Amino acid sequence: MATISIKKLRVDTIIGIYPHELKQKQPLIFDVDMQCNIDKVAETDRITDALDYAAVAQRIETMVESNDKKLLEGLIKNIAEALIEEFRLIEHLSITVRKPQAIANAAYSSIAYQLSRN
Repeated sequence: MATISIKKLRVDTIIGIYPHELKQKQPLIFDVDMQCNIDKVAETDRITDALDYAAVAQRIETMVESNDKKLLEGLIKNIAEALIEEFRLIEHLSITVRKPQAIANAAYSSIAYQLSRN
């Protein structure tokens, strides 16, 4: 099993419950760790046998940009479920989303979520 990671993926979006959050986009920063079996791709050396992490990043961006959730909890759960469903090589994932502008005197607030394939 190998861990493939995407770190500090920034996506600007409208999210939140306060009026000032609903007026302009703010950044969300994603870290994703995906555990995958790489035996086949290591043997074949073919991209078609690998996890396309650029496609994973694009899927996250697309989901965030079309998000209708107000809270990070719903957004992160939806993203994790979609990634597990759409990218069959992912056996387990851990995803963290940081919201840098959520708290005035803090670097960021964050939520982390994990999901495994059943």
